[in-house]
Amino acid sequence: MQIRIGVITCKLIYHQLLRLTDIRYIASMSV
Repeated sequence: MQIRIGVITCKLIYHQLLRLTDIRYIASMSV
């Protein structure tokens, strides 16, 4: 069970990081 929770949290963090990098990329492109 703990391993599954860890995988889910890792995926959530990974998606959050992807969103942050996307926002930064779009922001840098728009400037």
